[in-house]
Amino acid sequence: MAMLGRIVAQFAAGGLTPRTVQSSKMSEFLGKEENSEIAADVLRWMVEEGLIRADVIHKDVMQGDFAVYGAQLTSKGVAVLKSKTETGDTIERQIRRIVSETASMRYLSWDCGLLQRAL
Repeated sequence: MAMLGRIVAQFAAGGLTPRTVQSSKMSEFLGKEENSEIAADVLRWMVEEGLIRADVIHKDVMQGDFAVYGAQLTSKGVAVLKSKTETGDTIERQIRRIVSETASMRYLSWDCGLLQRAL
């Protein structure tokens, strides 16, 4: 769930700008060391659940890599960001506040349980 939260935060920070994300290069995307197998599972789940869409989806079964090219949050993904938390705040506002406090996405660490409840 923590990686899911960091990926969604990266997409939110970029607005609707299309992004390329590869599970084998997730550390570059998030700015911290990540397990590429877990990253592949998270990206695959995000696509299957309709949180992100992509122009091209590449699955390398032999290498275990999963990549999305031209990926953006879908309206469902944006709706998750706009959903209210128990405190009445939105997930998007919480992400923005934490990002401004840390001044860098690579140090982002927030309560991913909020994202889980929104889904």
